[in-house]
Amino acid sequence: MKKLLAIFQVVLCAGLSTYTFGQALPVLPAPNHSSVHSAVINGKVTVNGTSQTPAGIIAILSRVDGGTSVPVSYALSDNTGNFSLFGHVGNTYQVSYVYPTAGFSALSGSPSTSIVAAAGNNSISDLVLVAGDKTITNCGVSTNNMTDWQGTVLVDKARPTNNAALQSVSVFHSAAVENPTIKITATSTGATYSKLDLGALVSIEGPAGKTYAGLESYKLFAGNRQAERISLTPDQVLTYYDISSAKSEVLTVSEFSEFIGAGQVSFDVMAEAATAITSTSGNSAFEVSTYAKAGVCLTYTYEVNPLPVTLTSFVAKATSEGKLSTVDVKWSTTAETNSEKFEVEKSADAKNWQLAGTKAAAQNSDVLNNYSFTDLSPLGGKSYYRLKMVDLDGSFAYSKIVGVQLEGSNIQMNLFPNPVAQQLFVQEEGQQTVKEVTIFNNAGNVVSFNKEVAADKGVDVKSLLTGTYLVRVTVNDGSHYTHRIVIAR
Repeated sequence: MKKLLAIFQVVLCAGLSTYTFGQALPVLPAPNHSSVHSAVINGKVTVNGTSQTPAGIIAILSRVDGGTSVPVSYALSDNTGNFSLFGHVGNTYQVSYVYPTAGFSALSGSPSTSIVAAAGNNSISDLVLVAGDKTITNCGVSTNNMTDWQGTVLVDKARPTNNAALQSVSVFHSAAVENPTIKITATSTGATYSKLDLGALVSIEGPAGKTYAGLESYKLFAGNRQAERISLTPDQVLTYYDISSAKSEVLTVSEFSEFIGAGQVSFDVMAEAATAITSTSGNSAFEVSTYAKAGVCLTYTYEVNPLPVTLTSFVAKATSEGKLSTVDVKWSTTAETNSEKFEVEKSADAKNWQLAGTKAAAQNSDVLNNYSFTDLSPLGGKSYYRLKMVDLDGSFAYSKIVGVQLEGSNIQMNLFPNPVAQQLFVQEEGQQTVKEVTIFNNAGNVVSFNKEVAADKGVDVKSLLTGTYLVRVTVNDGSHYTHRIVIAR
């Protein structure tokens, strides 16, 4: 019996959590990895009541099969919180997260509701993290690169808005490894494998060596027991597609100096392909490409709430009654420290904001407070709302941005011609007077501003380049109307 042992860059680290596939060994291509996965399940990591979209969170796609869940795909969320997982058309799947529990006290909708994957893009939207009490969690992630590579992950330092005393800093390390294709070709004598582990070692080291995690994330294909071995007949070819795995580790920092103040914390990352093979007979040729991605989250825990407001929900809903359209904005807090007021802001493009209204805050509270505001003069069409939470000392923070769609508008306005070449005419069909006409380009910049526009004179657009623009019309009662126009010549 011939025995060949080839091990490259294998490091064992105690106390780590490895997220690997749940199929019994040996893992053969059919039925899950014998062809390219043509269903893409997309999602976004969000934090309830905030605009935060954490990076470096492990997303796991599991196939629901006879009441059991079998993990089949792994990914890390990117710097905008987005992730993509890969499955087969027609299978039923659920998505779950692995996240820093020091910073997020609960998880809503985990696992997600089940979906039957269709070809192309599918969406998961009901997974929401809930921020923990008295904490600030910031995250960063690398790009997905072919091994071997070295780089850095930058994470923003926490900036509390008060003088809350820092109690601890927790570091959540994560890594995801992807093998798009694995091809094993036996020689003319065939081959048998009692060990076949493929993946990568992702090392993440903090400033001054104060933290280190060696995350060996790999997929196990075979085992030592006879029933767990992979046996290939002479010249047989095994091809696996869309293999992935992930791993995480949490460490607590005992000395804070490198993690506080302004700026960012830099973590050095080194990713190396890791392979462990034991052949009990024969030989094979391997074709493997390995990609790896690394993430870091820092959770700062304080004696008291480090932010003026803990926002647990923020929603906006458009309503219509006859020709009257309004937007109801509601939000809730579970903690407020020296908070002064809430300013509801709205925008036609999510870039240029205006004040819609103000609500007084509870100032100091550790109980649930519910707030509401009704915008009686909303913008027409699609618009956006956010909450500006202002502290007594003038500091402030913003909520997440939410969008609403008005089916109609309180203002009956005609803009013509559209497309337009030289002169754009604005006609209000009611009793209002057009006060201002503002034109924005696609970057959100004001390119034309006109006051007291008469219906028979219009707005000169000859100097504007051809393309699509957003027009905001303000009438004398302060109401607004927005519409897109095309300038063409």
